[in-house]
Parts: sequence; C-alpha cells; structure tokens
Amino acid sequence: MNDQEAAVAATVGSAIVAFACVCCIAMFGLQALVCWLIQGAQSRVPHANRRMSPAGVWLLMIPLFSIVWVFLVGIRVPDSIRAARQARGEDVDDCGRRIGVAWAICGASAAVFSLLNIVLILLALAMGELDPSEFQSKAMAGNAIGCVSNILGLASLVLLIIFIVKVRGSSKPLTQA
Repeated sequence: MNDQEAAVAATVGSAIVAFACVCCIAMFGLQALVCWLIQGAQSRVPHANRRMSPAGVWLLMIPLFSIVWVFLVGIRVPDSIRAARQARGEDVDDCGRRIGVAWAICGASAAVFSLLNIVLILLALAMGELDPSEFQSKAMAGNAIGCVSNILGLASLVLLIIFIVKVRGSSKPLTQA
C-alpha cells in the first residue's frame, strides 16, 4: 500500500467513524424524544393514580437495562392513565397497554437477536472461521438472525408510534377539569 492509498483509506475510515457518531447522536436524540413524549403523557396523571414516576420513563435511555424497563413502561404508563380516568368515572379501554406490551416484546426481542448476531459474528472472527477481509461483505449480506432482528425492530418502531399516539391521546382528557 503506497502513501496515497493509505491516505484514502484513512479518509474513508474517518468518514465512516464520523457517520457512525452522527448516527449514534441521532438515535440518542430520537430516544430522548420518545422518553419526553411518554413522560408528557405520564405527567398528566394525578399522583394518586401513578403506577410509575414520570421521570422513570427516562430510564429507557440506559442501554441493555432498557430491554427490561420497556416492559414496565409499556404496562405502567397505560395502567396509570386508565386508573386516573376510571377515578374520574370514565369508562375507558386499556389506554394502550396491549400495544405497549407488544412494543416491549418486539423491541426486547429485536435487541436480543441483534446482540446474538453480533456475538456470533465476533465468535466466528475469534475462531478464525470468518476472515477479517470478508467481514464487511458477510455483515452486509446479513443472515437469518439479522433479518429477524430487523423485522422485529421495524415492528417495534411501528408499535412504538402507535403506543405514543395512544397514551398521549388517552391522557389528554386528564388535562381538562
């Protein structure tokens, strides 16, 4: 490799790292937006009816821990809204609980499958079964576990959007006296 090829490789490597950093920051921002929207719905619930603190929603920002915490958010936020509306004498549905549980299942499953995929690729690299020069082509081609993770991730995203719309819509009557 001559100096010009090394400079091009370094530039491409730097661009890839910069792009990955921008993507991480964007994902962090989107996750913060999700927490803020769900917290807003939970904040409308009177203290006596809360099954979790509105600030507790922000624990979804903790990597890996959120795989478990998403179940509590998906269940407790709708239960809080439902309890508050029932305390006002309203007849309400589940306020997004089923969608929250489905979101949690899909999201946690996608995360587990994604982590499993990464572990299997790293094990193959460590055992010498996957040549490092072939790593990118193998990763790009994907495999069954990666495909399952992507499908579950997409389903989780759709369910998350539905969940946010449902809990925010169900909590709106709580702002009216």
